[in-house]
Amino acid sequence: MLIIGNDLGETLGYARGAWLTACNDNQAMKTQEFVRIIEASLDELVSLKLERPDSGLTDGIYLDVILHYQRAERSELAKLVQLIPETDGVWTASRLRLMILERKIDPELLARAERQVAAVSSWEGELSILIGMTYTILERHAIARGWFHRAIGALERIGARRKAVKAFLNVVVADTHVYPERNPIAAYHDVYRRAMRPHCRELSVASTALLNISREYQEMGASLAALKFCNQAVKLIARDFGSLTYFLALAHRCNLLLELERLAEARVDYELAKASGFAEVQAALEVLSVAFSPEELSKSCPEALPAGWRRRREAWLQNGGIQAKVRLSALEEKLVRLLGKGPRSGSFSWKSFMGNGWATKPA
Repeated sequence: MLIIGNDLGETLGYARGAWLTACNDNQAMKTQEFVRIIEASLDELVSLKLERPDSGLTDGIYLDVILHYQRAERSELAKLVQLIPETDGVWTASRLRLMILERKIDPELLARAERQVAAVSSWEGELSILIGMTYTILERHAIARGWFHRAIGALERIGARRKAVKAFLNVVVADTHVYPERNPIAAYHDVYRRAMRPHCRELSVASTALLNISREYQEMGASLAALKFCNQAVKLIARDFGSLTYFLALAHRCNLLLELERLAEARVDYELAKASGFAEVQAALEVLSVAFSPEELSKSCPEALPAGWRRRREAWLQNGGIQAKVRLSALEEKLVRLLGKGPRSGSFSWKSFMGNGWATKPA
């Protein structure tokens, strides 16, 4: 029997401990790099690409996948996906992104992703969001909500707080479809506040929340309030020129300016948004083009048109044009914005709110 002396045994014990520590540190570094990639905005992805041209196989390839996805470069992404070996998370996530970009749902790929999501812990949050987005395209919003909610916890566990806020936004958006009777403005304000916290600063989420608030005010007839929030969103997302959120913001502002009969300004946003390669944006622009050619409105609805834009088109058909059917007064808009922020405290001053319009004596 070989008996190891105490000194040698202790030395081997220390060596094993050091090896385990090094392995844990290496895994932590890989996780941090993965989090940086999945949380990155478009301009951050470009910087990362310049910083780390020789990234590892998984991280380097997935960085390129997201970069092509963010730029709506379908053919480039399709070519890249063909080069990815059929391994764990990166293969599935990359194919899901291509499928979402092309809006051509493969049930077998979706089923595979659902089976795989629990088996690859580091990819659970990323895959859950992509599965949720797939179900959103299928308009199965209750199922999508469940996947987005699952993504929040999984992403927080690996330190991806910015991405977790994106998942939270998606939960709120799904809720507007599952519970259409609820007013979501206060919830979108909550998303905005979370996204703008110092440790987060997720500007794409903050701008999307502002866009959704803008859309809610637009549906109430508060076009000026809607334009104010939309302008804030465009300003926030300006650094992500070329992203889907950026171009949808321009399309939405074009719509608002048309409602306000500010045609020259609307034409500028319309022309800028035409540079987008996203099918959703092109479909929205096709519908917006009726403002310049009203006879085109009755044409068939573009297949890629998002659900919210389909509702706009239906309203324009009913109203006989793109202009808003209802326009609120300035005071009505102010009141709508106030109520949209949720309950007021007991110290709230209606006299201050009404200004010169406050009646000090009974009529």
